[in-house]
Amino acid sequence: MTLSLGSKVPLTATTNPSIVSFAKATNALAGGIPVVITSPASITSGNLLLAICTSGTQTWTPPSGWALAGTKASSGNSPQISVYTKTATGSEPGNYTFSASGGASDALCISILNILGPSR
Repeated sequence: MTLSLGSKVPLTATTNPSIVSFAKATNALAGGIPVVITSPASITSGNLLLAICTSGTQTWTPPSGWALAGTKASSGNSPQISVYTKTATGSEPGNYTFSASGGASDALCISILNILGPSR
């Protein structure tokens, strides 16, 4: 399995990856208002965390340790989608705070997948 957004480095699974857990959060406010998302359950060191953030045209600021894998700009009624990755450590927090800035007020949505098996 390979995930690629634009010209960013693709993520490739070296084994059969499996989603261990999933969490999501939404916030109808934008413009620097943070979106707090509870960490997915059963995160273990070495798992891939994949955050999928959607918005209108806002720029996302992820928590420390997350890297941007790619962004697809909004077009017409389609939202902007940004994907961030993080390799889990042995001490992940109970929640993550993402913030968005710029653009008009819009619905913000974040989903985090806890994936066992892939590598970067």
